[in-house]
Amino acid sequence: MRQVDRSFLKESLFFNNDRLGVKVAYFDNNIKNFSFLNYGVSLPGSDEISTPGRSAYVNNLAETRFRGVEYQLNYDMGRLYTNLSYTHMIGSNDFCSNEFYMGGAKKRGEVIKIIKVPYTRPNGTIGYTNTRVSEWLDDPDRNNAITCGAIMGNAAHIPADRGSLTVGARFLERRLDTGIRLRYSPGNDASLNEWSYNGIEQALWPKYSVYDLYASYWPTNTLNITLSLENATDEAYFVAMGDASNLSMARGRTLSGMLEYKF
Repeated sequence: MRQVDRSFLKESLFFNNDRLGVKVAYFDNNIKNFSFLNYGVSLPGSDEISTPGRSAYVNNLAETRFRGVEYQLNYDMGRLYTNLSYTHMIGSNDFCSNEFYMGGAKKRGEVIKIIKVPYTRPNGTIGYTNTRVSEWLDDPDRNNAITCGAIMGNAAHIPADRGSLTVGARFLERRLDTGIRLRYSPGNDASLNEWSYNGIEQALWPKYSVYDLYASYWPTNTLNITLSLENATDEAYFVAMGDASNLSMARGRTLSGMLEYKF
């Protein structure tokens, strides 16, 4: 894991006692043996490649890398304040594994014997057919065969970019704090609407804009009342890690409250 931060903080920039903070962070996480759901895996003792219906969690033979840049800007002038953050993801990943993920691939060798197997004819009499019995040998070529791209689930795509913008104001000698927050994601790919969704690994990450409202009030120094309205416009959307094999809508309009007492 590698992270590089650059930050800037300036007070009394435009007005007395205001504060401006800027931060840019680059992160680069390399993961070895990343576990993902692979389809079409083959079991030990077989001489054939499996059908796509058989799936198992395997370790990625390729290096899995999650990297990006985080931007933050905070400005507070006492009565008014704003916070802006955005995360931009960079690059993509390959997902590769052995076709026989546990090894044990076999191949037919020489015929070692011929046996007679009985069967019943339509007239009820018994007949016999010759069946060859071959020896089973280890198949190092198939054991070492590697395939890439047979991945199921949200790991197939880098998480979508996402950001938020908060604008707030304080009243009543700063005992009342109110604000609005915008949560935004541009989606995971510019060609989203062109996809046919025939591939089971294709994620559904359309862009969304969600607005939240909040208010916090201290009627006394020991009592606080907080209300928040998330997704105020009742937007239907998927979070950035939703995928085609597990479609889950994010929460709709949600009102919550909190009462806090200090003693």
